[in-house]
Amino acid sequence: MNFEFYLGAKVWLNFAPLLDIDLFPIVANSFEKFLKALNQTSDWTDRIIEVYWQILANFQRNEFIEVTNELFGQWECKYKWKDIPVSVMSPVIHFLFRQFNTQDPHITNENLLSLLKLFETNHVMNAVYEIFTMIDFADTNNIGHDNKMFIHLLYDIITHESFQKWIEQQNEEETITKWLSLTSVIVQTKTDWNNYELIALLSWNGSLFMKYAPLINSNRNTTVNGEDDLVM
Repeated sequence: MNFEFYLGAKVWLNFAPLLDIDLFPIVANSFEKFLKALNQTSDWTDRIIEVYWQILANFQRNEFIEVTNELFGQWECKYKWKDIPVSVMSPVIHFLFRQFNTQDPHITNENLLSLLKLFETNHVMNAVYEIFTMIDFADTNNIGHDNKMFIHLLYDIITHESFQKWIEQQNEEETITKWLSLTSVIVQTKTDWNNYELIALLSWNGSLFMKYAPLINSNRNTTVNGEDDLVM
């Protein structure tokens, strides 16, 4: 891997907090092209990937949601999240938190709203779920700072007013089941849910229950009738 390219990326990192937001898609597209061309990994490629994520994590909040989603889509093609080292995972979490956390609970989180409008091929939401599965909730006393940040981002996601519509639009039951499982874990990590958050949680959980309850009852009746036939 070209050493000058790595040094150039490090220079970008040093200036990242001062970068114009309009440069964000340029960096993201550069990273995406790098990933597309990547056929094998080495220490150099790992370092460059780490620097790319660090640069992106230092950008200020912006509205390039689709650009971000495309980048995460290309990332999915190359890497499994469970194989990502901590040195890379940390800036990824910081990037997601900076771009999508709720800054003011009294103002609609527009970035998260835009993200949740991507009903199909939402690679960012796929990444969020995969990162969640990597956190060890069995030992909550030893959850690190980055993971605590990430959990707070999950609070924002599952209580956002648009999350209900997003999850209702999912065509795969596996996706719905995953997010129900995630929510069942996350709600146990916080005791001071406010009324707004509780209403949001109850709203989309209740909506899913009303949608799938008839199907559950139908399957239950089919099973019971089948058992009756066997007895007869």
